[in-house]
Amino acid sequence: LDPNRTANFNTRQNGYDMSADALGYPESYYTPPARAIDRIEMVKGAASLQYGSQFGGLLNFKLRDGNIDNKLEAHSYQTVGSFGYYDGFNSVEGQVGRLQYYAMHQFRRGDGWRENAGFQQNTAIASVGYQLTDKLQLKADLTYMKYLAQQPGGLQDFEFEQDPRSSKRDRNWFQVDWRLAALSADYIASASLKFNTRIFALQAERMA
Repeated sequence: LDPNRTANFNTRQNGYDMSADALGYPESYYTPPARAIDRIEMVKGAASLQYGSQFGGLLNFKLRDGNIDNKLEAHSYQTVGSFGYYDGFNSVEGQVGRLQYYAMHQFRRGDGWRENAGFQQNTAIASVGYQLTDKLQLKADLTYMKYLAQQPGGLQDFEFEQDPRSSKRDRNWFQVDWRLAALSADYIASASLKFNTRIFALQAERMA
């Protein structure tokens, strides 16, 4: 997601705000891992006014809830690449009785194509849902993300032509800590009426 293209969108995860700015900029800080996403929902036009005053619309990342057909299901993806790149993604999910769960962890690191361009990132998501009655479901979500990236500094055209992999800075660092917590309740009153209540909090910081 280009931050400039989502500046006028309300970006959410599982229906609650996931970015520090209510009107976008998710890519600048936190975007959920693609393997943890079940689907992406977009609401535009007058219908998006129910989520706020933004004129771009709503973009919602709906994360996986857990496979209801298995008590325990595990996935593991390990990727390696050039310049010290490594990406490890592991998850467990399932349903036991009325309890549905999903948890994942992703670790990514790399040295970068240029000097002084290394990075590392940890992301963890856990969700638990409980079907209290046939009409009432309760759910809790926790999200944690932390990354540290080194930035090698910009190059002018003639510097890029001489050596595009060179670096002018060795002390530029950028670190982000992202913590999301949410509680939700879904109540089905009838075939045409459903109530949803959400309580969520975002605690985040950035250091440069």
